[in-house]
Amino acid sequence: MLHRICMPAVDATMEEGTIVAWRVREGDTVKAGEILLDLESDKATYEFESPCAGAVRKILVEAGETVPVQQLMAVIGDAADEIPEAWLTARAEETATNRERPAPPDVQPNKRPGGSGGGRIKISPRARKLADELGVDTAGVAGSGPGGRIESADIERAARSAETSGADAPIPFSAVRKGIIRVVTQSKREIPHYYLETTVDMTAAVAGRENAASVGEKVSFNALLMKAAAAGLEAEPGLNVAYSESGYMPRASVDIGLAVETPEGVVIPVIENVVDLDLAELSARIDACVAAARGGRFPELKMCGAAVSVSNLGMYRVETFMPIIRPGECAILGVGRIADRPVVENGAVVVRKTARIAMSVDHRVADGAIAARFLEAFAAYIEHIR
Repeated sequence: MLHRICMPAVDATMEEGTIVAWRVREGDTVKAGEILLDLESDKATYEFESPCAGAVRKILVEAGETVPVQQLMAVIGDAADEIPEAWLTARAEETATNRERPAPPDVQPNKRPGGSGGGRIKISPRARKLADELGVDTAGVAGSGPGGRIESADIERAARSAETSGADAPIPFSAVRKGIIRVVTQSKREIPHYYLETTVDMTAAVAGRENAASVGEKVSFNALLMKAAAAGLEAEPGLNVAYSESGYMPRASVDIGLAVETPEGVVIPVIENVVDLDLAELSARIDACVAAARGGRFPELKMCGAAVSVSNLGMYRVETFMPIIRPGECAILGVGRIADRPVVENGAVVVRKTARIAMSVDHRVADGAIAARFLEAFAAYIEHIR
């Protein structure tokens, strides 16, 4: 049996990846889980494990090449099986197409400083990524690597030199910020948002969380919010779908996303089967996701597949906000701070702990009444929790 090894999508915004180095050669025998290669996205470098055991029959992408997600990179399988000609032909056609395309601006043929002729700039993938992040023009950088290849240290020196020159220059976007720009722009261009807002009584939730802490059990507010969102999807399964131009695709499980702040920008990992987790289990799962996201360990996370996400800014002095829906999802909840506010109960004014919840909804998927019933179930879960 033959297995196709394709460029994986290790995060929700990844469109292409670069082969940094192969750890195996053609003819080697590998086990499932053995590291095949190092690959690089626009966010980080990852070790790619073999999904199967077998002989490395063919390597189709060389180290240093950048290919789109789902591009065939290698074939693993039994030595007796013949590789379909169509697999090899498709790769050859892709390579020929790439050669015919004009090179991007940072790799156009240039005369290198101190060199005697033109040619394609040789630069390592890490150096290319660093040059993009620091805004360094590689055309004027002399490489110190083998054959004059530009390395990361060369880019760093060029960046320091530019800083000391006193010339004004824009601060370049990080790779994560570029991904955010692409996603939010796509969302506002393609998704017809509408917005609902409600106030939720958090008194019981605050008390329940304190009671859990008194017996050594950690329950986070994010866990409460995600469980409430799951309750909303159970009440209104019409929101637990994926939109496509040909129709709605029902989702098999209730998966919820959570916006996480990282040093590079916000990411939204997804936690699966939220309805099957109790609050303590979900809190632990959230802690692990936050640690992985802030540590840049994106392969450990599921980065897509939710119908609804939660964005919680309640730790700041934010009363309410309307977040942007992530493409592929139906809605997102914006959670403001918990505060003591006056509430009328039985004709009397009392002070309760409340939070304002805003919901951004894709109008292609759900009309206002559906989202309103979702919010009813969301609020009921939080207000009656014990």
